[in-house]
Order: sequence, then C-alpha cells, then structure tokens
Amino acid sequence: MVSFFSKTSDMMTTKQRWTALIVLAASLFVVMMDMTILIMALPDLVRDLNPTSTEQLWIVDIYSLILASFNIPMTALADKLVHSIPVRICPKVIIDRPNRDGCCIF
Repeated sequence: MVSFFSKTSDMMTTKQRWTALIVLAASLFVVMMDMTILIMALPDLVRDLNPTSTEQLWIVDIYSLILASFNIPMTALADKLVHSIPVRICPKVIIDRPNRDGCCIF
C-alpha cells in the first residue's frame, strides 16, 4: 500500500490534488495572518523594546521561520489526534443508549 505522503502527482486523483492544494493554502493563510498581526504589533514592540532596525528585521524573520517550521509537526500531531478521537468516541455513541432527552451519556 502506498502512503499518501509518498504519492507523486501522477498517482494522485484530481480530488486528492485539490485537497492537497487547499490544505497547503490554508496553512499558508494561517502563517500570513500571523505575520500580518506581527507587522501590526511591530510599532508597539519597537516602542517597548527599542530594537535597532536589524533587530526588528530579525524579529520578523525569526517569527515567520519558527511559525512556518511548526506547521508540519503540528499538522502531523493534529492528524493523529483527530483520527484517534472518533475511534474512541464513536463506539460509545453507537453502543450507549440515549437518555430521555435523546442525548448519549458517556
């Protein structure tokens, strides 16, 4: 069985390609949104910390580098957690009988 991560573009269906594009675009959107927040907060940081122009450049560059580098490990962690939650919860929802309000009691 071929892993999803080892597929080449020739082996992926159109739906898988679009899904990969959407996931990558969403993660890039999060990074860019955080960078926008940092740029908006930079004047306050400069006023409070009094960094030089080189230090300001380092603040922006290092923040984006660290934020982008956490994207892949956090996505892998979320993928493992999201796939394990239904495995633990769904059998309880299916097996447990609803109480009188119609809600399942765990």
